[in-house]
This record gives sequence, structure tokens and C-alpha cells, in this order.
Amino acid sequence: MLTLDLRLCGSAEPYFALFNPDAIATRDWLKKLVEFMDENSDAGMAQSLLIKSNGEYDSAGGFINGLGYPIEFRPKVNYELLRRVKPYEVGYAKGAAVLIRREAYLQVGGFDNRFFFYYDETDLSYRMRKAGWRIYVVPSSLVFHIGLGSRIPNKELFVLYYLERNHLLFLNKNIKSRSVPALAWSLIGALHEHNGTRLKIRAKAIYDAVKLMLGHLVSDPINLN
Repeated sequence: MLTLDLRLCGSAEPYFALFNPDAIATRDWLKKLVEFMDENSDAGMAQSLLIKSNGEYDSAGGFINGLGYPIEFRPKVNYELLRRVKPYEVGYAKGAAVLIRREAYLQVGGFDNRFFFYYDETDLSYRMRKAGWRIYVVPSSLVFHIGLGSRIPNKELFVLYYLERNHLLFLNKNIKSRSVPALAWSLIGALHEHNGTRLKIRAKAIYDAVKLMLGHLVSDPINLN
């Protein structure tokens, strides 16, 4: 994210948007986010309502539980009904379609490059909230998100590794009092794996998380071959 940070330092624009290549925008998705941010100076980030191609929720906002795992808000109502709801505050924004306030981004130091694939926007959201900014979902801004897609080999193991590794790193960085219980929980979960491949991936995720905590480098993306 270094290039992004350097460009932002010299930019006069108040916001910048992140938009995934596997997402499909509706006509006024960005306009809705900009209007909301213009009217709410305390908003550090504003996320679109993210819907899967089959009409199910991908993300209507998210929160982090006590062990550092993400909990996506997926209401039991049709998304067309939720689109009529006023913007609401959440714990973190998902980076598939989000507008970020430049001032807030630079104030908290931008993205942490150690969070590859998962938790980069979660970590950013947490630091913004800690600094007094608020994170919102704007349901009237609609984006369809396909998700990982089929081009990532060993998708399940890829997700398992980065979810396990980065949630431990997130807690160690931001909520240290929960990092030891979360590490113990991860170790117990790994030891209870009956699948040898999954056990190996989870063990590597824990090992690499500890390496990152100690300031060592880890090669990304993970090689699953």
C-alpha cells in the first residue's frame, strides 16, 4: 500500500474509493457514498451494501468477536428492503466497495502491509474508530460482489490460512488482552483437526502469525503446493 499512501499525501481530494475487480457497481453506488460522507464529517469510511450474485448478502457491515474473528451482518430481509434503511454504524467496513476519508486514513497511518488478503480494512477500521472516526454502511449504495471467484487454487485452504493468521496478528496489534486466549483457541482448534492438510495449514498460520508479531517477514501469497 506504499504507492497508495504516497499518492494520497499529495492529493487534495477528500476521499478515495476501493473497489474490487470481482464487484459489479450499480449506477449511483459512488454518488450515494460521497453524499453521505459530505453530510457526515465524523465518517472515516462508508461501505456499500454488498450482495452476492444469487441475491444473498455478502456484507451489510461487520463486527469482530472476542476471539478476533469477523462476524458479517446478514439480515433476514430482502436486500431491496434494507436499501431503504438509513446508513448505520458498524465495527468495520469491507474493502470490496468502500469510500475512505483521506484525512482519517492519513491520521491513523494508512494500511498495515502485514495484513495480506484479510483484515487490512478491519485493522484500518479499528484504528479509525479508536481515533474517534465512525464506520458506516450506506444501504442505498448497492454493489454486487462475486467474491473470491474460482481462479484462486485451493480456495478453502487459502482462506483458512489468512483468516487464522491475520486474526491473531490483528488482536496482538490492537487488543493485546485477547491475543493469548485467541492463540490458545487457535492451537486447540488446530490440534482437533482430523484432516492432515488443514492441520498443517492452521499450524503454519499460527507459526507465521507469531513471526509477524516478532517483526519477522513472511512471504505472501502463501504457496499451497
